[in-house]
Amino acid sequence: MNLKTHLTAVLNMRMPIAILAIAGCFTLTNASFAQVVVETLPAENLSKSSQQPPDEVFVPRDLDFRVRSQPPSSPKSDRYLVYVNSPNSTQLEQVKQLEPGAFLRQYQGKSVIQAGVFSQQLNATNIAKQLQSQGIATHIINLSTGQEVALQRAISKFYFVVIPAGAEDLPIIERQVKQLPNKVPAIISQRQEPRGSHLRVGPFTERDKAESYNRYLISTGLTKARVYYGR
Repeated sequence: MNLKTHLTAVLNMRMPIAILAIAGCFTLTNASFAQVVVETLPAENLSKSSQQPPDEVFVPRDLDFRVRSQPPSSPKSDRYLVYVNSPNSTQLEQVKQLEPGAFLRQYQGKSVIQAGVFSQQLNATNIAKQLQSQGIATHIINLSTGQEVALQRAISKFYFVVIPAGAEDLPIIERQVKQLPNKVPAIISQRQEPRGSHLRVGPFTERDKAESYNRYLISTGLTKARVYYGR
């Protein structure tokens, strides 16, 4: 067996055993040994060791260049001011019966009664109509635009609780109703029309609420109380 054939057989063993076998059997110079090993290595091993992995090619993804969209901004919500243009203490007390948070304030250089500020135009319109049903001139302003909202004047009907009585007894009944513990957001006023003198409590936008309050007044001894639907 010549040297080249012997080395090829040895190198097919595990590497540490192969090296020991070569070292025990032969005495070679470093240069001679390296030459023999190179010549005896299989061609496929040499080609694998000589090949370098190709450089990785960067392929940009669409996501890398995608501009992140901004979240849509929420539209600015409107706010509606309901006010009364007669800033006297008597009318302020009337408005407070319907809207307890009402107060005097300055608006566009004049004193007014602010009945409330609402985020929904429907709520502002309902309050304004209830005030108008009591003969109180009311205005609605869109605070976002500064424009007045058109309001049809006192055409709606509402529910009221009325207590018929003589004109001389109305002040006593009014005090009695105002002192009751069960308060309602309604205006209490003395009326002569329609159908004679009476104390009127309202307006109520829903019949059930008016009837519920009517039953409450009857339970307190005001047995003449009844529900009335009108302006």
